[in-house]
Amino acid sequence: MKTTNLKDPIRGDVLDPVTGLLSAADERSGMKITDEFQSVRVPAGEYYLGDPCYFFAHEDWSKVLDTCDCFERPIGKAPGGQDVLGFGTAYGDGTFVGEDGFEYGVDAGMIGLVSVDGITRDREEVERLCNKARFNAPTLCTNAGGLMKFGHHVIDTTDGENS
Repeated sequence: MKTTNLKDPIRGDVLDPVTGLLSAADERSGMKITDEFQSVRVPAGEYYLGDPCYFFAHEDWSKVLDTCDCFERPIGKAPGGQDVLGFGTAYGDGTFVGEDGFEYGVDAGMIGLVSVDGITRDREEVERLCNKARFNAPTLCTNAGGLMKFGHHVIDTTDGENS
């Protein structure tokens, strides 16, 4: 996954390549860096889409969190070295229904992606808890204050109607 040369697709602002946020240079000109918009381009491939804590065996989850400062940076590393994307929801835990009707259960306050070969939890359990996403080309994934887009998968966590 790359976060280089990114621009906010709505405003056109240049985003920091590490954090995916407005760059520090923008802050010096009077703009404030916020975490309201994140953008990450993921390579083509097949992924699990859901709460990243569901991708990994319990003993591996804290190791993943250590690689990305508990997803303060949106990209972490799976135990096998695969990239893991995690975007924070607007209101933490709950169940959020995607535009495709899939119900995304959230227990770690985030929704994200890992390649299908990056999981360490039982595959049947992951497939019960998570959706699958297939991207045929590099795909932009975004989080705008809890409105998340992973290619054609759209999940709005901002409405406060989660269960």
